[in-house]
Amino acid sequence: MLFSSHNLSEKIKIFQLFLGLLISSILMAEQKPCQIFISSSMPDTAIQEYYNAIKSQPESRLIMRGLIEGSMMKTKAYIERLKVVVDIDPPAFEDFDIKVVPTILIQEGEDHYYKHTGHVPVSYVLEKIQESKK
Repeated sequence: MLFSSHNLSEKIKIFQLFLGLLISSILMAEQKPCQIFISSSMPDTAIQEYYNAIKSQPESRLIMRGLIEGSMMKTKAYIERLKVVVDIDPPAFEDFDIKVVPTILIQEGEDHYYKHTGHVPVSYVLEKIQESKK
């Protein structure tokens, strides 16, 4: 066997870290604010991957509609466990007509944005934006 399962697992983790850094650098180069609408019902790893992809972009953010079970303490514990930063912003869900999470919204101007619903990497959405400009 060329790779042991332990070794392969390590390589996958390294690749995921590299991918997150690559996405972050693309966002920084593009200077496009990215808002990712999430929910605590999503897998923890998906939320962490999204956070890692946007954390170096000051205007980008993860957004939840509200508190978990209406509890500030449960929400705080959840966010601390994931080691992410999340904004609680119910009006943003209404402003952008967000019905399903995850939804990735990338600003292209003050009144223009791209919106993609479904669990895909931020880099995929950026690629689709570039393709639509051709």
